Amino acid sequence: MKESKGIRLRAKGKKGNVLLLKIKKAWGDGGCMNKEIIFIVEEDPEGGYNAEALGFSIFTQGETIQELKRNIKDALSCYFDKESEIPKIIRLHIVKEEVLAYA
Repeated sequence: MKESKGIRLRAKGKKGNVLLLKIKKAWGDGGCMNKEIIFIVEEDPEGGYNAEALGFSIFTQGETIQELKRNIKDALSCYFDKESEIPKIIRLHIVKEEVLAYA
C-alpha cells in the first residue's frame, strides 16, 4: 500500500494513478471533499463485507451489501457534524481478491 497525502492507494501503476485522479476530481482545489466520498469494499474472510473510506477515518461492516450500505450512511452521519457536510454521492469500489494457479 502506498501513502499519498493521507490518501491510501491500493492499486499500483496506471490503475493507481486513475484512482488518484478520480479522488482529486472529487475533492476540488481546496483539498476539501464537497460532492462525493469513495469507499473500498472488501469481502471479510470470516463472512460479510468491510468498507473503508478513502481520505477519512471511516470504517464499517455489514453481513450483506444492503446492510453495509445502511451502515455506511449511518457512519457518515456520525462522522460529519452537520448533515450539509455529508457528500451527496457515495461511491463503492468493490474489490474481489481471486487467486489462480499458472499450470
